[in-house]
Amino acid sequence: MSPPTEEQCEQARQVLLEHAKADLDSMRTPGVADKMLSSASDFTRPGVEYVLRNAFDGIWSRDGLEKKYRSLVVISEPGGLGELAKVDWRGRLQSGLFADADAYSILASTGKTAQLKSHVGMGLSNGLNEVEIREAVLHVMGYCGFPTGLDAFSAAEEAIKAWKAAQAQGS
Repeated sequence: MSPPTEEQCEQARQVLLEHAKADLDSMRTPGVADKMLSSASDFTRPGVEYVLRNAFDGIWSRDGLEKKYRSLVVISEPGGLGELAKVDWRGRLQSGLFADADAYSILASTGKTAQLKSHVGMGLSNGLNEVEIREAVLHVMGYCGFPTGLDAFSAAEEAIKAWKAAQAQGS
């Protein structure tokens, strides 16, 4: 089988972009995606299209975590908290509405993998499943970057394996 042509790749990107626009419009005011695209310059348009395709068709539309929980992940990420949280120069949450919250997104996005491992174990004990944890970490990756997300995935997987081993020994 030969690789797809550039025209076929562009057609696929356009299909994904249309799906992404529909998904974003369903969560916001209809037409917001077209407004984003029409206000983009020639320079910024590829970035806007990339975000729409990868965030909204790629992350927000996945199974495994309801959209209301995906929203919570984004809201509780320190960059999404605005004045609701104050983060010090080390990335530690210092004060604000979510200062005492045990949000995976805060721990994952600030690189606190030791604490993330602890809270993954608590989450499993509190009824979360592996798919929900995976999807929350994947969602964080879309907002905080690939290196941070990959570190969080490794920490979460290690914690899940440790939790399962502890459960098996306790049974």
